[in-house]
Amino acid sequence: MQVEENKTTKNEWKSDANDLWFRMGWAKSGPYRFDGTKLYPLEFPKNTLEDAFYKSNPNVSYNPYWIFSMYKDGKGNIWFETADLGIYRFDGKQIRWMYERHLTETPQGGAFGIRSITNDKEGVFWICNTRYKYHILPDKAEGAEPQPINYQREDGITDILKETQYFMSMTTYNNDDLWFVNGE
Repeated sequence: MQVEENKTTKNEWKSDANDLWFRMGWAKSGPYRFDGTKLYPLEFPKNTLEDAFYKSNPNVSYNPYWIFSMYKDGKGNIWFETADLGIYRFDGKQIRWMYERHLTETPQGGAFGIRSITNDKEGVFWICNTRYKYHILPDKAEGAEPQPINYQREDGITDILKETQYFMSMTTYNNDDLWFVNGE
């Protein structure tokens, strides 16, 4: 296997149906894509929150773009859940981005990052906790990256749980039931 690593390939985002996607190390600023022959290290476009992150965390030992996990939805979009900069979605053409503070920080003030994402049988996305669910809407015009993901947020599971629960992992199973894995 050959690793293609140069300045050009870090910005050559593309996706084929048979590609495999990986994350590696705390210092990396994006995923790796394997096309069956070559491994391509990629970088996310610079996020406007990066400078603020490093200003408030000058001695941090990890990269805010570090990927906790990845998810491929039913439309073939690849979702990347990061340590501190929200979610990136690659649709095979463009990278889009979503950030809400409550998704990356717990109410107790601790950093959690985006650790999990899934979508249910109605196509609604659940991200990291049960407080809200998200309808992903058609993208707005293209432009400089990363463009925001167009979405609508609504209440999730709030009547059953007294406190917002954060999940390390989530998935759908068998008859499309949602399964959530708590890290406690």
